[in-house]
Amino acid sequence: MRLVLLFSSLLFSYAEVPFQISLSKTHVHLKQKRSTKGKIFVDFYEGKRKLSEHTYSAFVPESETLEVLIPKSSSNKTQADSVLITVLNVQYIHEKSVHMFGSGPGQFREGKSIKGDSFNQIYIVDTAQEAVLKFNEKLQFLDKFGSFNIDESQSFEKDFANIEEAQFDGINDLIAGPRLTTFITDTRNQRVVEVDSSGNFVREFNPRDGFDEPTKLQTNSRHEILVLDSENERIVVFNHFGNQVFTIGGYGTGDYRFIKLLDFIVDKEDNLICLDQLEKESLIKKFSRNGRLLSKKTLKEKYEIIASDYWGHLILLAETKIKVLDSNLRPVMHLFTNPKNLYNAEAITYVDNKKLYTLHNDPSMVKIFSPRLTLLQKKMNLQKD
Repeated sequence: MRLVLLFSSLLFSYAEVPFQISLSKTHVHLKQKRSTKGKIFVDFYEGKRKLSEHTYSAFVPESETLEVLIPKSSSNKTQADSVLITVLNVQYIHEKSVHMFGSGPGQFREGKSIKGDSFNQIYIVDTAQEAVLKFNEKLQFLDKFGSFNIDESQSFEKDFANIEEAQFDGINDLIAGPRLTTFITDTRNQRVVEVDSSGNFVREFNPRDGFDEPTKLQTNSRHEILVLDSENERIVVFNHFGNQVFTIGGYGTGDYRFIKLLDFIVDKEDNLICLDQLEKESLIKKFSRNGRLLSKKTLKEKYEIIASDYWGHLILLAETKIKVLDSNLRPVMHLFTNPKNLYNAEAITYVDNKKLYTLHNDPSMVKIFSPRLTLLQKKMNLQKD
C-alpha cells in the first residue's frame, strides 16, 4: 500500500479495478471490463515484503488481455503470497506561475532549458546571460554560474582557464551527472562541458569527428551522456568517462536517419524517443538503448518539443498545440485540466516530487503543475505450491 500512502493527499481511492481478474499457477490474467485510462501496476508480496524486482507496470491497454508472470523461487515454487493490482490515473492542475524577468538574482531574460535533478533542484539555462540559475523545488533562488566567452583557441590549457570561470557562447541545455556534476552544451564553442556543483570546470568532451552545434542533453541509468548534435542530425552517446560509445542517426529519410531532429528524451527503460520534424508533420521514432528501432508514429501536426512526466507520458509541444502519448505512442486525453497553460512553453521538466515545471519567455516565468491522482486497487491472495 506504499503508493496509497505516498499520494494520500492528492488522490481519490476506489475499491475495484476495471478488470476481470483470474489466476493460474503461472500468471495473473487481467481482462478489461470497461474502457478506462491510466497506468497499471502489478505488485507481488511475500508476507508484508514487496517483491520490487517483480513489479510490472504499463499504460492500460485498449482491449487486450494482460498476462503477468507470477514470481517463482529458485526451486520453482511460487514466491509471492499476494498480488496488489493498481490503476493510477493522472491529471495535472496549474498550481502557480512565478515571474522571473530580469538580470538580478533568480531572474532570466531568455530561458532556453529547464531541468530537474534527484535532489528536487531546478536548473534554468538563460542564453541572454550565458548562465545557469539553480533553484529549490519551490523556485527559491540558490545559485548562479556562467558568463559570456568566445573560445577561439584550440588549446586545452586556455579552455581550462576560460571554463574555470564558467564562460560559454551559446549555452543551450544541461543535465545532472552521476557525481554531483552538471553537463552543459556550449553550442557555438562546439563542445559539452562538465562542471561541479559550483560551476567550476571539470572537463570537456567531443565526438571523434567533432560536434556541429550540440544542443539537447539526456542521460540514462548507465550514466551515459546522450547529446543531440543538431546540424549533423544525430545523437552521440558517451560513457561516463566521456568516451564516445556510438551514434544514432544522420541526415536522411530511412528508419535510422532524421530530416530535422529537434528534440529527444530517454525514458525509464533507457529507450530513446526522438522528435523528427518533416515538412508538414512530425515523426516520432522510438529506439532501444543500443539504437534498435522499436516503433514509430507520424503526427499530422508539427511539434518542436518532446518531454515526459514521472509516469512516462510523452508530452509534445508547439507554440499553441499540445499532444500527449503513452509509452506505446497511443494518444492520451485530458492529462491537463487546461492545456492552454502550456502554450508558448520553451521547455518542460519534472522532478521526484512528481510536479511539472514549464519554462516560458515573453514574459519570463516558470509555471508549476501539480498532479491530481485517481487510484483504483484490488488485492488478491495467491495459492502457494
